[in-house]
Amino acid sequence: MYCISGITSAAGKRIASSGRFLLACLSAWMISFLPLAAGADAGTGLQLIEIDSGERLIGEVLPQSTDSMLHIRSGLLGEVALLRSRVVRMEAVPPGEASPGPVAEAKPLQAPPQPPAKKPSPSVAASPEKSPTAPVKKPLPSKKVESPLVSEIPAELGLFDYLTGLRAPDSWSGNFRMGMNISTGDSLWTQTYLRGKLEVRPKGKSSLYRLAGSYLYQENERANGRKIRSQDKYDASFLYRHGFKNKWFVQNALSLRADQKKGIDRDLSDLLGIGYGFRPFEKVEFNVGGAGGVADYQSNKASSRNGRESTLSVFEELVWKPLKRTSLIHRFNYYWNPEDNNQYNYVLKTALRVRVTDLLGFEFSFNKDYDNDTGTGNNKNDTRWLNALILFF
Repeated sequence: MYCISGITSAAGKRIASSGRFLLACLSAWMISFLPLAAGADAGTGLQLIEIDSGERLIGEVLPQSTDSMLHIRSGLLGEVALLRSRVVRMEAVPPGEASPGPVAEAKPLQAPPQPPAKKPSPSVAASPEKSPTAPVKKPLPSKKVESPLVSEIPAELGLFDYLTGLRAPDSWSGNFRMGMNISTGDSLWTQTYLRGKLEVRPKGKSSLYRLAGSYLYQENERANGRKIRSQDKYDASFLYRHGFKNKWFVQNALSLRADQKKGIDRDLSDLLGIGYGFRPFEKVEFNVGGAGGVADYQSNKASSRNGRESTLSVFEELVWKPLKRTSLIHRFNYYWNPEDNNQYNYVLKTALRVRVTDLLGFEFSFNKDYDNDTGTGNNKNDTRWLNALILFF
């Protein structure tokens, strides 16, 4: 009002000087308004600032912010200066959603998609040499901390670990079984059954090495009820199998058995064969094949079968795992002499195996060994039911 009254009351000779005075008053009024416009978004509490790089900060907008630069006070980073052209969105944070600390990680906000921010021109973007403000400090990436429970819980040790204090290779697996057999064939007897198996499957290779063996302590019962110990029975086998073309495999099987009850002192065979394995269902594995080779047979009585002879065989293996720790196993091997069809034998096994823990389990099995001609002219049929305790390693 003073400036306006000065203009209206002045004489003509003071018009020029009064105009200059009016221009000075208007300039002073505009200069006093600029800080208010620049600090319009200051003093509004915590603000959520989202940058075009995807980073989000929570801080207080400082009064020295301008139209081109935004100054923020962060409890973690201190005073930060940002180009306003880099700011995609800025909104106030309600007091109830702010974290207790000076800086909080902003919660993801669901907002309509916005077009990407345009990159500032070289004339607008301030370089470190020309800009008097400090460069923008980015928060350091946080390191991912794994839960200590994953590494501190040791895996359950197998039998090999307990006995030797060493850890077996991951490609090794096996078991040791102990049980009682009951015969219901041509004679009545009971057997103490011991059997072990070791399998090696090298990683990255379609090969299998299997070593197995068993020993039976047998006690016979005569017709008068008298129990006597019969001769021992044992067997050992080694199998090498190599796969090719996904489902086919070749194998070499070397086996030795002795059964004094049947009068067999030695039956040693070496067979080379081929087979085909497939999975008709997800939890069922099925292998079939055939083999041929030579056998060295020796009985405890004179027989035309004693000596070396040709041998052919067919085999079948079925493994079904209906549950994670339960397996149903079925195996059948048939051997015969191509020069004499009366000389044949077969082995049949069906077993239900349950693994209670990584170390212990049990098995119920039905086993049948049949030899049509043992060299003495008598057919020998051995049928055994086995309840066995299994130690896995």
